[in-house]
Amino acid sequence: MSAPVSVLDQSRQASGQSAARPKVLFICHDLDPNGGDRVVAAWMLQALAPLYDVTILTWAQPDLAALDKAFGTAISGLPFEVRTPSRAMGWLIERIPDDSSHQRANYLVRLAKQQRHEFDAIVSCTFEAEVGQPAIQYIHYPYIARKARVWTVPGDSGPADLLRGLLSGRTRPWMLISGYSFERLRSNRTFCNSEWTSRELASQFGISSGVLYPPAPGHFPDTPWEARRNAFIAIGRLHPVKRQDWIIETLAQVRPEIHDLELHICGFADRRDYLERLQELAAAHGPWVQIHQNLSRNDISSLLGQCRYGIHAMVEEHFGIAPAEMARAGCIPFVHASGGQVEIIDRDARLCFASAEEAARKILAVMRDSAMQQAICSAVLQRSERFTPAVFVGEFQRIVAEFLSSRKRAAAL
Repeated sequence: MSAPVSVLDQSRQASGQSAARPKVLFICHDLDPNGGDRVVAAWMLQALAPLYDVTILTWAQPDLAALDKAFGTAISGLPFEVRTPSRAMGWLIERIPDDSSHQRANYLVRLAKQQRHEFDAIVSCTFEAEVGQPAIQYIHYPYIARKARVWTVPGDSGPADLLRGLLSGRTRPWMLISGYSFERLRSNRTFCNSEWTSRELASQFGISSGVLYPPAPGHFPDTPWEARRNAFIAIGRLHPVKRQDWIIETLAQVRPEIHDLELHICGFADRRDYLERLQELAAAHGPWVQIHQNLSRNDISSLLGQCRYGIHAMVEEHFGIAPAEMARAGCIPFVHASGGQVEIIDRDARLCFASAEEAARKILAVMRDSAMQQAICSAVLQRSERFTPAVFVGEFQRIVAEFLSSRKRAAAL
């Protein structure tokens, strides 16, 4: 994908910068090709690669070809430097007792602090990351912010305070790994994946942030509405939090009225026991419920083009790339009335539900009204343009260029 560079070029011309490429450290503790946060990370790398010398700081050597295959990027073979912790340190860090699961990410933060002087900018795509200087951080979910009123002793406190903090639960072992400072965290240029996440971050932690919607990648067939089936598609990892079992039972309330209704559940199994539950439910309800595991990107896009409707039932989903994909593919997505997913359909009350009864009632109202279908589909498809990879890449490149310019101005003062 060709990327806009005008903001960066203008800033270089105005400041008399040489053509040397700035160096960027990119932190992401997990680059496995699964999950919405990895979609964002892959497309950030796609955006950075044409303009900067990028070093990736991550926990394990990433399979960039697998990211390309999963998310539609073209980053494999690009000259990224990859830095990972040593095996010995990895073994040690993973044995630090902590139930917050931030040990790995915070060891990367520790390394970033040690290496920060090598780079012109640091970009974090993990969680709230404090790297010892202002950085760009992209937050998918305010994990630490929601604990800020409990974890009141930061990791850069004195030894006596840290000991008292550990004993009282007011600091966590991972905070000691990185020397975490809540106050320095506020100096970052912060972006979130939705207005909901941004509000949570502000209310819990007092941090203001911009919103940069994630990309929903894919090339979707332009299938006319009348050529599509009365089929629903649900996309996401097969896990209880995604509530695919609830989706089956809810659409079972609709099918007696819509006899040709289908449900296609697509994802990879996070838990074997939950997959077996879904398979048992599908078998009990009959062939109108189909479970598709580990479909390729092309197969998912093709299936989206055959369906009229999508459904996403996770409660407080912080954004939801799956319903954004549905919207881009020309489906009408129904979503739980919480989190950031309602922003994808512009908070259209006809498509939001809080209970199975409400969902069934609203689904039936839409499925029985062809004029309503056309109006909703047109509005959703138009709004979905802001979730394209091209929009994400252009906006992220502008953010990084402006951050570098502001850093240079601050250094000159």
